[in-house]
Amino acid sequence: MTDLSLAMEIGLAVGIVSAGGVIRGFTGFGMGFVLAPLLTLLWGPGEAVATTLTLGVITSVQLVIPALRLVQWRNVAPMMIGTLFISPLGTHLLLTAEPGVIKQFIAGAVLVLAIIMLRGWVYRGPRGVVPSMMVGSLGGFLNGIAAVGVGPVVLYLMSLPDKTEVHRANIVISIAFLPVVACFFLMQGGALTQKILVNDAILVVPTMLGVWAGARLFKFLPEKAFRLTVLWTLIFISGAMLVV
Repeated sequence: MTDLSLAMEIGLAVGIVSAGGVIRGFTGFGMGFVLAPLLTLLWGPGEAVATTLTLGVITSVQLVIPALRLVQWRNVAPMMIGTLFISPLGTHLLLTAEPGVIKQFIAGAVLVLAIIMLRGWVYRGPRGVVPSMMVGSLGGFLNGIAAVGVGPVVLYLMSLPDKTEVHRANIVISIAFLPVVACFFLMQGGALTQKILVNDAILVVPTMLGVWAGARLFKFLPEKAFRLTVLWTLIFISGAMLVV
């Protein structure tokens, strides 16, 4: 790789994680929806998912401590158990399946979740320990294979009859736990290579700056318009990935 192509690759990656950080800072979640498909186009699914997950762990640290005071463990703990059981299956498939298949899976998962969120669908099914474990299992699998496990987790937690600040705390803790588990199993599989650590060292600052900027933009931009723009962009990107 020439110096010019390396510089272009780094520049594109910085732009991608900055955009993902803005979305994370503005909405509280969703960074993986941007990073996973776009970094897959740049590096391939294995490196993209591993980088997305490790950056997810780093950017969650500053949000976890205040959320611990408000989190409802009766809702979150069963999800964590489900995540622990199923996340290894997702990471195993990421490491062993054909990269082209994983790329299509990532695109399809992002497309479906973006459409569901765009339509404003609300989960109205049963709640409790077993449903929470099932949602955690689904989130763990999707996070292990594609770094987009936050989708079903957020949809389920937002359907619970809690106050807004409790919703946010539950989401923050759940989102922070998902990549930690996936990263552990990726490390066990030897996927957290020196290249991933170099990626993190280069990209962590622009990611954090993006999160900071997104949190500030929340005060000025209309949330609905921003959300629609992001979701339609994700639909376009993931749809293009499916046909290319």
